[in-house]
Amino acid sequence: MIAATNKDLVRQVETGKFREDLYYRINVLPISLPPLRERRECIIPLAERLLNRYCTSVNRVVRGFSDEALKAILDYDWPGNIRQLANTIERAVILEEDAYIQMANLALPPRREHNQSGERPLIVEKRRCTDQFGGDDSPSLASHEKELIIRALEECLWVQKNAASKLGISPRALNYKIRKWGITHPNWRRNK
Repeated sequence: MIAATNKDLVRQVETGKFREDLYYRINVLPISLPPLRERRECIIPLAERLLNRYCTSVNRVVRGFSDEALKAILDYDWPGNIRQLANTIERAVILEEDAYIQMANLALPPRREHNQSGERPLIVEKRRCTDQFGGDDSPSLASHEKELIIRALEECLWVQKNAASKLGISPRALNYKIRKWGITHPNWRRNK
């Protein structure tokens, strides 16, 4: 049996959202595959292979990608990973009328410089913070980060998903920082 997930199963087991016995039963040979945005060298070969597959399946002749389309494919972060890349290529093959996939038929959403609500993230890039405050363990940096997290949580009525979006980080990263700084709220369940 081969199974795949985009969830952190260890974390899911710790929080009681995934059965521990099932985790150990299926976790015989785990293979961790980084997201496409961390494997940029794989994007173009994957896109070309998908192009050939979809040209064959819909009986179309498309020779490749325009230079502009290739650059856009390579520069995009692919938050939906290979499924999103595959759907994008399939749609482009179906829509394309030229010999090469054009940028317009990729229909990629614009790059997000802001978080989902359109606001600028509260936490700036970590490298800039550590340079400015003198290292990862600087008390100034720690207190600023903790204050920003608490402020975001308060503004989002302690809904972690919304606070993470406001901060411009993933909910998983926010959860890590909440535990790291010992931030609690009376309505949160305590892990035993």
